[in-house]
Amino acid sequence: MPKQVTLSLGEDNARLLVVDKRRVVSWSSTALDPSLSDSDPKDLGRQIKGLLQSVGVKAGRVRLIVEVHSPAVLTRYLKLPRIPRRYMAKVVTSELKDTIPFAIDEVDISWQASRNGKGWHVLTFCIPNDVIDRYAQALKAASIRSITAYPKSLALAHAVAERDAVILNLEPSGTDITLVI
Repeated sequence: MPKQVTLSLGEDNARLLVVDKRRVVSWSSTALDPSLSDSDPKDLGRQIKGLLQSVGVKAGRVRLIVEVHSPAVLTRYLKLPRIPRRYMAKVVTSELKDTIPFAIDEVDISWQASRNGKGWHVLTFCIPNDVIDRYAQALKAASIRSITAYPKSLALAHAVAERDAVILNLEPSGTDITLVI
């Protein structure tokens, strides 16, 4: 079974990357029907399942890292004072309320915190619930049981599972450079 499988769903295509022990094993892509964005997520799920099958990955036996592609994904960096970890979720939510253009109950909030000498550095991700729900319905229709969803830069970093790396993502629409430190 492959170590990492990453799926990137764009507006008009889906790309799959399979990595095993620091080595790209296979990759594939397929064009998506533009009308799928307004249709039943099961249609998208069938296309995802076909893409997985094209590289020999069995949908029910893989942990999939999914790149959440949406202009509505927000990333925020917070500096917090030294507080006990048990209060972090409430403090992070409170700090985000005033900095995002959505109601706090309309987004899924994920965060990672690291302690420094004076407090906490917190990297947060806010993804609208409707975006996450759509991804979840499509992946369920594709028989994917285990997923982790990230914005593109974090998905790429997890895909290569390396520290101290530079990831260059070249696409017709633009270039992303991700520094993993």
